[in-house]
Amino acid sequence: MEQLRSSAKGVLPFLLLWSSLSWGQDAVMSQFTMSPTYLNPAYAGYSGDITASLQSRIQWEHTPGRFNTQSFSINGGCPENRLGFGLQGVSQVEGEGFLRTYDVAGLISVNLPGRVQDFLGRRLFGRKYILSAGLRLGVGQKTLDWSELRFSDQYSHFEGYLSRPSAIQVQNPRETSNVIFDMSAGLRYQMELNDQGAYLSMGGALFHINRPVQTFFGVDEKVPYRYTLHLFTYFPTKKYSNKKEYLSIGMLANHMGGLKSNTLLLYRDAGPFIKVGVGFRRQNFVRINRNMDALIFQSLFQINQLTLGYSFDLTISDLGAHRTFGTHEFGITYTFPNSKLCGKGGRPGKLKCFQLNRGKDKNNIWDL
Repeated sequence: MEQLRSSAKGVLPFLLLWSSLSWGQDAVMSQFTMSPTYLNPAYAGYSGDITASLQSRIQWEHTPGRFNTQSFSINGGCPENRLGFGLQGVSQVEGEGFLRTYDVAGLISVNLPGRVQDFLGRRLFGRKYILSAGLRLGVGQKTLDWSELRFSDQYSHFEGYLSRPSAIQVQNPRETSNVIFDMSAGLRYQMELNDQGAYLSMGGALFHINRPVQTFFGVDEKVPYRYTLHLFTYFPTKKYSNKKEYLSIGMLANHMGGLKSNTLLLYRDAGPFIKVGVGFRRQNFVRINRNMDALIFQSLFQINQLTLGYSFDLTISDLGAHRTFGTHEFGITYTFPNSKLCGKGGRPGKLKCFQLNRGKDKNNIWDL
């Protein structure tokens, strides 16, 4: 029995440390355009009309345990008031399926359209831009199913795993953390570059601004900051065709505590309804020969207001694709046409406060 107590003293601190660190690992999505509010709360109401999105990320399906993330979001706008609103929910399963994270949040954005002044140069003078600021307010909680944990005293050298109760199992069968209040904020800026639909988009967001305290197993741990930075360009490759084709190049930095993720993506139209993308994710853009994480392959299919997306991340780190079998991500988005949350009319300057006039379908969500 004394040996079991010693084992308990050694195992429990590890579990406490692991549970506190795992809180800081917000999922990194590969399909940013399917749910841009996950990237930056300034995208709340990003299309003006009501838009609903679902995403599912299945990470490293060949490894023991599950690392799955499910998310949904609903966005809508009030163009007359230049306001956007959103509702977002995220559910994560980590490890052997017993550690779960739930998060629900409301979002609001203020969108200010304008025209570039001459101090940026004659070439850009008069070009339209949109400056947006967003706020995210959410609540979250973690649960842990203690009955799914396995300890050393439940194993035998000769019989393997035994289902007998562990002497270390002193917690409630299903432990829950405290409910936390979480606040995040972001900014984004979009600007036209020419009359053919080219534009530039950039922005940044800071998550967990208030550093909420997560209480789990009697250990208080502050949630670390997470910040994202993104820069995207979007321009036509066939200027004089009736069916324009577009190319987008984007960079995204997603850092949280000691976890760093930098992604470079390239999207291109492959037809009137299909867009394909390729990219890579790594810890550092500068030292390109080290810390490579994954190659990313994406496809998006859009017909009218419905968009379907699929992404596959091929693991090229030391974990190896043969150990992880990569990561799959699925997404679906639907935009309800002419479904603004408030108002049907208004001055033209206010009605265009969510999207630039880029010569494409206003329901297009392929670009940021």
